[in-house]
Amino acid sequence: MNPTIETRNLSKWYGNVLGLSDVTLSIEPGITGLLGPNGAGKSTFMKLLTGQLKPNIGDVAVLGRRVRNAYSLFAKVGFCPESDAFYEEITGWEFLMGLLSFYAYSRDEARDRATKALDIVGLTADKHRRIRC
Repeated sequence: MNPTIETRNLSKWYGNVLGLSDVTLSIEPGITGLLGPNGAGKSTFMKLLTGQLKPNIGDVAVLGRRVRNAYSLFAKVGFCPESDAFYEEITGWEFLMGLLSFYAYSRDEARDRATKALDIVGLTADKHRRIRC
């Protein structure tokens, strides 16, 4: 069975501050938890796994692919960070259309998919409301 996540000698530092040091691991498919005290490097590790940060040293692969600039991989991987963030000045419709554009849907296909998604969750009437916390 191929590992879901693999890292080799993964390290990241911020100036003189070490964020992650020489992590080599292989995580097989299934449920896995990431636990540790504040400052242990959990968030840095997740940002490296999702390609949000570039490692200073080492390699990271998800589903057998290196994550940096692997845009097609992002369609298969979800990440929920520790805090919510919203684009408060756009509408729900604009947000959905923007997300769908990442996957290169035609404008018509994106519109059809966004319409269907809003209908499923009962938000069609509110699609032009601005996103607010």
